[in-house]
Amino acid sequence: MTGKVNQKVEQGRVTRRTMLDTARRVFTEQGYENVSAEELVAEAGVTRGALYHHFADKPAVFRELVYEMEAELDERVTEAAQQADTAWGALELGTKALLEACREPDFARIVMLDGPSVLGWDAWDEIDAEFAVKQVSLGLQVLVAEGVVAPQPVAPLAKALVALLNGACRAIAQSDDPQQTLDEVQPAMMSLLVGLRIDT
Repeated sequence: MTGKVNQKVEQGRVTRRTMLDTARRVFTEQGYENVSAEELVAEAGVTRGALYHHFADKPAVFRELVYEMEAELDERVTEAAQQADTAWGALELGTKALLEACREPDFARIVMLDGPSVLGWDAWDEIDAEFAVKQVSLGLQVLVAEGVVAPQPVAPLAKALVALLNGACRAIAQSDDPQQTLDEVQPAMMSLLVGLRIDT
């Protein structure tokens, strides 16, 4: 019996993973609004019943996907930041990793463009705050402690920086030439960050 239960759990996990992977592909290619629930399950090769077993509806699939991709992006930013020798270098490398990710079609379409409109800004901000705002806040706390950034309330500064970064990411995501826009936006963002330093 235990073996059958484990097999069923694994089958459920595979089905859920297949739906999320398929959603990532088709939402990137066509945009969320242009993909019906019927098309999603057909592309995934699962039944409509399987969809509703794992998710409440198509918007729930999308929300889970955005959350998963934000977590993936957070991991990439963290890995980039860890290559730096200083807290300031970590902020710079993390910022570059974030902006570079926004060139990629899936992050551009799903997270930056469709995310706010499908989920609503409040829900999208809630997810973003769990990752981006939290990570920037931690970095700023270290920079303030080290005397690189002036002592001040970190929370509002982190939110303001993330808002600027999201604006830059959206500019890249919306661009007909994401690489060119990245090349233009990245130095501007770095200049703004340097303006925070009081130790230069």
